[in-house]
Amino acid sequence: MKKTLLIPFFVLSTVLLALTGCVNTQPATSAMEHSEFPEPQYMKARVLEIKDLIPEDPDQVAYFDMQIITVKVTGGKFDGQVITVEHIIDESSPYNIHIQPKDEVLLAAEIEGEQLVEAYIESHARDRQLKTLSVVSGI
Repeated sequence: MKKTLLIPFFVLSTVLLALTGCVNTQPATSAMEHSEFPEPQYMKARVLEIKDLIPEDPDQVAYFDMQIITVKVTGGKFDGQVITVEHIIDESSPYNIHIQPKDEVLLAAEIEGEQLVEAYIESHARDRQLKTLSVVSGI
């Protein structure tokens, strides 16, 4: 007898909670679906010039080095375009990317419409090395 009374009680309480908004009836969504940041587009570029920025105040302690890097995009719809990107080197970070002139790099770019708004260096371009490795290993 007690079991038969409990089942309608649970059903009724669940319906009441759903109607009052205490239970989330919407499907779960990821944080990326609500993100205001667009997904970056990746493109290759060649480093043309590197300028180290020196702090204005020589007594100021710098925890990182900042560089202004001029690159030439070598693929995609922005092929041939020369842009400048800021690059930060934090010596305490294991994820530093040390860049030299003539290096090929992979840029992560923010594009609005048909215009390249901002870009940063994601990593060194490794496609040539991977192609060579696959040919040598016979893949």
